[in-house]
Amino acid sequence: MTTKRVFFAFDAHAPWKKQEPKGRLIRHSDRHVTVAFLGNIDYEALEPLLAEIPIPDMRIGPIGIIDYPLFLPNSDHPHVFAAHVDWLTPGIDEYRNRLTGWLIEHGYAIAHADTPWLPHTTYCRKPFDSEEWQKQFAPMPLYSTALHLYESLPQLCYEPIWSHHFLPPISKERIIGETEAMLNAHVKAAEAFDPKMQIAGQPYLEDGLWVKDVQSSN
Repeated sequence: MTTKRVFFAFDAHAPWKKQEPKGRLIRHSDRHVTVAFLGNIDYEALEPLLAEIPIPDMRIGPIGIIDYPLFLPNSDHPHVFAAHVDWLTPGIDEYRNRLTGWLIEHGYAIAHADTPWLPHTTYCRKPFDSEEWQKQFAPMPLYSTALHLYESLPQLCYEPIWSHHFLPPISKERIIGETEAMLNAHVKAAEAFDPKMQIAGQPYLEDGLWVKDVQSSN
């Protein structure tokens, strides 16, 4: 038996601040939004099931807004500084319910499966200065390029051991959306990642997706 501590999560890309307050920081490349936490399991038993696992019904990675800070489990004795994620892409809550239901049907106990989901991304773990993090928090856009099954490793490291990838909604070459309304939301979010980004021309359809070409000025 191979025991691993695992969870399903969307990876989290955001215009993170280069300098953040002190704490046991989660590296920017490891930040994520947990969908289903399984804990310590026999990975050899789960691995064959991954080919059948429900996947999100979307071609483009979801996008959202990091909108307010969270001190978890509570503000009086926080262990974690995180921030709530308000998903703009429709269907994320429904997917979370579908995934957790499937896992429970296959015998896995999912943490907090019977309580309302609080989508969030963690910035750091204690010890940290709550007042300083509260002071420096700023809302920002977030998007995902993949749903991963992560293995939790020492030193706050998280390694993907299974992945389902999406088309990135924002890249250096173009911005895409499944509808024109979502394209416009992605364009607005892109400005926070690169204020110098220049959008070329009018939106157009390509392979069923709305597209705007972009280029960065130096």
